[in-house]
Amino acid sequence: MDKHFYFHNLDKHCTSANFLGNFTYENYCQALEKIQIDLPCLTQLLMQLKINQEDYKKYLKSECKYLAGLHTEPAEEQASTEYIVIVSGNPMVHSRLPIPDSLKKLTLNEG
Repeated sequence: MDKHFYFHNLDKHCTSANFLGNFTYENYCQALEKIQIDLPCLTQLLMQLKINQEDYKKYLKSECKYLAGLHTEPAEEQASTEYIVIVSGNPMVHSRLPIPDSLKKLTLNEG
């Protein structure tokens, strides 16, 4: 009985690893295809915006620095998220509470 479950678990993990390997491979192929298709458009945008690949590295460093500095979400974003969760979860509350101007662009469309 133990051997049955041992082999069942082993087979399950092999299938899982095969799935993940195939999934990763398919995503990689899709990414390469997307790069090939969009490369002419990207080249044109680089010229229009007068940027180059070095700028990408600067942008990435800047973004990493920004994200590393975020220990928590800014208070306004936290309040916005909490407000949306409360309002979207209760239609009665949604119809009674005034929506602050700063959050109107974040509300869900009714319809």
